Amino acid sequence: MSEFVPDNGVRVTDEMVRQWASEAESGFEGLQVEPFEGRAWEEVETEPLEPRTIRVSASVWRLIERDASRQGMTVSAWTRQALTREVTQTLKAS
Repeated sequence: MSEFVPDNGVRVTDEMVRQWASEAESGFEGLQVEPFEGRAWEEVETEPLEPRTIRVSASVWRLIERDASRQGMTVSAWTRQALTREVTQTLKAS
């Protein structure tokens, strides 16, 4: 039996995975899924996002990854938030 411990610390066992797979294969009996429009997550961005490349040192990247994980965010979301905050503060100061 194997076990996986994700970042949130909740242990996931083979038995849990088998149970989830069984539920998924049976169509989550008894549950009603309501379709919805739009995104399933909250985000301030409303215009399309485009990929950009930046160069940072490995140590800075690890700090970004660690803080993003601590805040429950993706690195991309963390970076967008940091850049938006910096630009907003700079514009307010000028």
